[in-house]
Amino acid sequence: MSDNATWKNFTSLVNIDSLIDHMIVQIYVNNEDYPGDYRMWRNKNVASQVPGTPYDGRWYFQPKDLDQSAGLYPQIRFDENVVDKFLSQPSDNYGFFLFIAAMKNPEFKQKFISRSIELADGQLNSAHWNQTIDRLAAERRTEIPKEMQRWDKPTDWETQLASIKNWYSQRGVYFKAQILALNGTTSSNPVTISVAAWYPKLMTATTDYVFICNPYTNTTRYDWYTYKNGIEVSKTLNQTSNSIYEQYTTGTGVYVQTCVVHDGSTLKDGSITITV
Repeated sequence: MSDNATWKNFTSLVNIDSLIDHMIVQIYVNNEDYPGDYRMWRNKNVASQVPGTPYDGRWYFQPKDLDQSAGLYPQIRFDENVVDKFLSQPSDNYGFFLFIAAMKNPEFKQKFISRSIELADGQLNSAHWNQTIDRLAAERRTEIPKEMQRWDKPTDWETQLASIKNWYSQRGVYFKAQILALNGTTSSNPVTISVAAWYPKLMTATTDYVFICNPYTNTTRYDWYTYKNGIEVSKTLNQTSNSIYEQYTTGTGVYVQTCVVHDGSTLKDGSITITV
């Protein structure tokens, strides 16, 4: 794929923007079923092909069957390096073949990295995911009891929704770190965050925590993000201290404290979850 003639022929047959977006989604949600079930399609009718549109005759890709993803099952971890997992597949695995081959082309690789970061900060960020989940849940909530009755499968649906939202609130920093690792600009081992102390305030409705992001060096700066029930509620950027004080309101749900560590050209990430 590094050969110009081969690459030109490849891009005449495959829409690489579609391939990139397809792989980003599969990696981000950590789809355990991939490549077991997905779709490729193209317009074979030469007379109706329109250059510059999805009907131009090239192959396009469509994610499908994502039930084994996004933390719905315990083995689907938000911190798993799915990038490395996909790229280390055997070269004859049909589902990964095009992606593995294309990643050997520097132009494709850089485009994949840039698009991954763009989507991680945009349509794939936790706020957007959770707004979408809330909207879809509201449309279907009254139908869920009928669904459970029909199939005789009682389910704590609201707990599952909260679990999925919590998964997405933590996935982003790991995904970005693992993508940037492709350029050698980040560590593939996210940092750990510990609770240094916690101080329950008696007769009040808050609990105070002090978090420490490890490891700590004098040349490091830290970006801290606080998520409440999957939604970003605050952030502190370019902090020189490796610790931060946060006050959570008791009984309001799940908080995720995320730290992004900048140390020279290295970027590391980590999160810790607190339920109050």
